Amino acid sequence: MKKFSIIFVTLFLFKCCFQIFISFTKNSMLSLISVIISYPLSILDRSYPFYAEGSVYFGLFLTLLNVAFQSIFVMLLTSIIKNINQ
Repeated sequence: MKKFSIIFVTLFLFKCCFQIFISFTKNSMLSLISVIISYPLSILDRSYPFYAEGSVYFGLFLTLLNVAFQSIFVMLLTSIIKNINQ
């Protein structure tokens, strides 16, 4: 659980900093990276998690859910790589 928490906080901070940076630059390449970063939830709806209609809390919930999915993916990927190397 400690490993998941570290990955979760790291990804969340990266996502927040990246979104703030994108809002100031308006670069198309950075927008593409933003779409890739939001991939797990964008499968459900293309507006998720950044342009979700609803309250601020709903948007925050979607962002946290997206980061949780990504953290689980990173944990699984690192465990698979660790098992292959052993």
